[in-house]
Amino acid sequence: MTRVFAVRAWIVVTSAVLVPGSLAGPGFGRTWVVDQKHSKADDTGPGTIDRPFRSIAPAADRAESGDVVLVHQGVYRERVKPARGGEPGRPITYTAAEGESVVIKGSDVYRGAWQAVAGSPNVYRASLAEMTFGLYNPFETPHCALENRTRGQVFVDGVRFRELGSLDEVKAVPGSWFSAADRNAVVVHFPWAKPPSRCLVELTTRTRIFAPVKRGLGHITVRGFVMEHCGNNYQRAFYAKDRKTVQAGALGCRGGHHWVIENNTIRCAKALAIDCGDEEAHYSTH
Repeated sequence: MTRVFAVRAWIVVTSAVLVPGSLAGPGFGRTWVVDQKHSKADDTGPGTIDRPFRSIAPAADRAESGDVVLVHQGVYRERVKPARGGEPGRPITYTAAEGESVVIKGSDVYRGAWQAVAGSPNVYRASLAEMTFGLYNPFETPHCALENRTRGQVFVDGVRFRELGSLDEVKAVPGSWFSAADRNAVVVHFPWAKPPSRCLVELTTRTRIFAPVKRGLGHITVRGFVMEHCGNNYQRAFYAKDRKTVQAGALGCRGGHHWVIENNTIRCAKALAIDCGDEEAHYSTH
């Protein structure tokens, strides 16, 4: 687990930074409210206190310089992609509501059927055909730095299971899993007799959790979130001229400037917690 507190990328905005708990102030624009538990939450609504957004994405699409995106308690399974940055003294601020737990996950709950593996108690196969992935399926994509491993992750009742390289290994090790990419499936060894249908099984489906698509956005503040379960990649041979992959943090600044990243907890990424700084000539829409 990587805990990240007060990490600052490039030059930190030192003026007009939102104090947690305040909604507006001199130099600030409007507040976009996100509250998935609100009875009138609607992503097509106005994003107000009375009619908040259900997810963070519509607020990230609309937020302008000086605006605040205030997110209330809940588990948000999405990638947040800021559409634009702020201006000097007028950052766009993404913040968890004061005293509330806001978790943004790069995983989705598996709700499909489980097929028992013959002759192997507590070992089950799950088809990934009905899962929706982002840019790519992490369970079919090799990890650049881990031999014979993928970029996928499996969590059962909040516990991260260990990825192994073969079906035989998984059969022998409770609490492990194997990517059967040729059948678009995963095989999981549950360390208890409770059937998997009664477990909360989460599979990584996104390669990023919080990162713009457009490079170089500036004056963005990210505060107070928990981000976890990312199927991202690590950069191998960072200084090689012919490298074909880029560093991809669960939270990525994408070459941006004047970001303030503070009081966040970033954990259970398959690779990096945060990437910041120059991406050199190897640009990516990750």
